[in-house]
Amino acid sequence: VVLPEGSDRAMIADRMQAAGVGTSVHFQPLHTFTWFEKHAEVGAGGTPIADATMHRALSLPLHAQIEPADVDRVCEALACALA
Repeated sequence: VVLPEGSDRAMIADRMQAAGVGTSVHFQPLHTFTWFEKHAEVGAGGTPIADATMHRALSLPLHAQIEPADVDRVCEALACALA
């Protein structure tokens, strides 16, 4: 998910963990990886959308056997963490 602007991602992840829902961060713009930093040419404006999203993206549980009730629990925990 992409959290609302101004959200404290670490605090939301902590709240989710306290509710028994693990989270992770999987999105990182390519130009921030070491190889790309050295070799990729990023234009004058950079990548503002990717850069902004980098600090707001949070990965939620997702797997082939996830049950609808689990999805509901994750969504409820996220709503509470954002409140």
